[in-house]
Amino acid sequence: VPAAILLCRPQHYRILFIPMTLWAIASIGFVNAPQGLGVVQWITWSIPHIVLSILALGTLLTAAAAAAFRLRGYAVGLLATALLLSAVPLMSERAQSIYAFVDDAPAQVEIEIGCLQGDANLIRTLWARAPIPAWPQHTGSALILFAWLIAFAAQWAKRPVPTTVRWLAIIGGAVPVLALFSSWCFSGWVDPGLITQTARETISLELSQDQVIRAIRLPNGAWSGSLGSTAAVLVFPLIAFGLCILAHTTKATESQRIVTNRLEQRGVQWGCALLTGSVLTGMIWANFSWGGAAFPDPRLFAGITAVLLLLAWHVADAEFGPESTAPSWLALTAFLVMLWATLGPSLGWTAPTLHNFGP
Repeated sequence: VPAAILLCRPQHYRILFIPMTLWAIASIGFVNAPQGLGVVQWITWSIPHIVLSILALGTLLTAAAAAAFRLRGYAVGLLATALLLSAVPLMSERAQSIYAFVDDAPAQVEIEIGCLQGDANLIRTLWARAPIPAWPQHTGSALILFAWLIAFAAQWAKRPVPTTVRWLAIIGGAVPVLALFSSWCFSGWVDPGLITQTARETISLELSQDQVIRAIRLPNGAWSGSLGSTAAVLVFPLIAFGLCILAHTTKATESQRIVTNRLEQRGVQWGCALLTGSVLTGMIWANFSWGGAAFPDPRLFAGITAVLLLLAWHVADAEFGPESTAPSWLALTAFLVMLWATLGPSLGWTAPTLHNFGP
């Protein structure tokens, strides 16, 4: 809703930004001393950071939607993006699991971690996860890859992409989506042994060389999956499926490109400004909560990456003009980077931090 207001009513910009700026300036004098490394301290800068982040994601979503509509019919690029969204989660065990429940309530697993140099133990609590079959993502990725190779060869030969190949890509995008939806409806009973194995694999990614897992304790009760437990894993297969459909459609007309380019331009401009403010206020918050402005956090570096992509969008738009599709690819990529950092699914090399895609 704020993104729609910003894009449709430019005269209302000052209504949002003047109070936000005054609040940011006034909050400088109210910042407390840090409470220690690793302690999340809510300071006055927290509210501008959260508000700016929400507004940035909204405007980037608008720009990415306009860019995707403008790019429809470009089978090679859209199928390559869909393949990336389908295949990357296969690199992580965390992305191949859903939340597990005990007696229809979200369950947690306690993991006792010991140190080889002493007897001091640490108790880590994780949300219980159950592994899901990986063959749907393998099958879908293989079909999209095959369709992409044929589309690339057709473009190289300056021939149209066969319709059957486009339908193969749509089927490849639909397979993991349908499999995840079925895990919602038919999750049934979950094996506690698989819960233990998933917890062990998850926590092993975060241990130092002198730490070992001493014990894993599960709650008592009837284990099951539940509706909504696959939500974080389902987001990107759904986007990949949508990109496969866009690759199957005809290219946008000249009038449609003009409208979407105007919407994309406005979304990118305000998204770049809002995201820059979000990153800066987040670094100030991290400096007081974690003891450093450049803390190795995946969401922080994703925000910086997205800002650089949006700045590259301005360069590409100025150099190539509105007829080129290069700026649209940059806008779409910037949104996907931020969406991945916000929703997951989690990859092992991005943890552990506050924003490690956990619940």
